[in-house]
Amino acid sequence: MIVNFKPFVHVERLSSNKIASHDYLNGENIYIFPKMDGTSGLIWSSDGKIHCGSRNRELSYDKDNANFYKYIIESDDNEIQKIKQFCVENEGLIVYGEFLGHTSTTTKFVGSIKTYVNGGFFVFAVFDTINKKYLSYDVYSKMLDGVYSKVLKPIAILHQPTESCVEGYVDECTYNLPNGTIGEGIVIYNYDYRDPWGNVQIAKIVRDEWHHDKTKKKTVYTGTDSLEKEFVEKYCTDAFVEKEVNKVLIALDMDKIDCKNGKFFGMAINKVLDELMEENFWDFFKNKKAASVKLAAIKGLAQARVREYILNN
Repeated sequence: MIVNFKPFVHVERLSSNKIASHDYLNGENIYIFPKMDGTSGLIWSSDGKIHCGSRNRELSYDKDNANFYKYIIESDDNEIQKIKQFCVENEGLIVYGEFLGHTSTTTKFVGSIKTYVNGGFFVFAVFDTINKKYLSYDVYSKMLDGVYSKVLKPIAILHQPTESCVEGYVDECTYNLPNGTIGEGIVIYNYDYRDPWGNVQIAKIVRDEWHHDKTKKKTVYTGTDSLEKEFVEKYCTDAFVEKEVNKVLIALDMDKIDCKNGKFFGMAINKVLDELMEENFWDFFKNKKAASVKLAAIKGLAQARVREYILNN
């Protein structure tokens, strides 16, 4: 059976225009998971051969990502052997997870990821390529019981919760973190939900942004670029910049931030700006009904934020 690479669905903010929160949360079982801050990894089998992927592509020895491919293929860990066998025996299923490094063949990642207690590969979803759907946690957790122990467990399973009820779990994303440390946010699954176009959607609340909205006083700007400033302030937070900087450090195989490394500096600025625009631009300015947007202002403000973060860390 030929099974091709399939990236995990893009996780949208619960407030996104692509998700009607009142419909999304109107489910018999709404699963709240902690959002982990590693690098995406996936495993599957095609014609008996194990394949691995990152967020956007299939991996190989020559084109690896944070040594995830090497780890899965070469690890002598008994559970890694078992999950590979699981994929061979269940061809057509793709196993998705977050890879935190810190294994016998990989180092611990830099930045906030260092705070995780245990490294390795943590499963958070399984996709059925034959029936074209994500299996519910109740289904895949039973399938992996006795096979693989690093399966992310839900913080809560709720019945038709309100948005405020879901938001109450934002500060409970403490899994695999030291006491007193809170993670990136929560991911919200309604496995039965489809948007008006029939697409699967998965929602999230990013903790740093959520607290920003709840606690920050509304800023009044007098300049003509007020919306651009509001946009960058809202989304280009320290946590957001840190996550994208971590990705660049992994890509360049660097152990720590080097302010004098021009390549690193340039890649970090571009990565933050690209992700900022892809993730947040459309929803924000559509909701604001902006007649025009100064892209140069956004670029300049974002670059300043990245420089500030790098120089302070």
